Amino acid sequence: MLNARPEILLLAKRPRTVQILCMRIESMFVGMKVLHPDHGLGTVKGVSEYMAEIRFDSGLKTLAPDHCDLKPAEAQAEL
Repeated sequence: MLNARPEILLLAKRPRTVQILCMRIESMFVGMKVLHPDHGLGTVKGVSEYMAEIRFDSGLKTLAPDHCDLKPAEAQAEL
């Protein structure tokens, strides 16, 4: 027989909070491979102050990395 308090069970069933990090324009460079949830794999062709031009299979898109779910497609390291 399970004799647990209901409030403990509720705490155990709460979903974990996940922090979503946006890709920063400062970390992008020409030639970088990126992954977009809708457009797929792309290559950065140009970077301006707030926008990046990225070539996907569907064509060239101009996106604001801070406002979309863009991720690096390759491992990144800071030196």
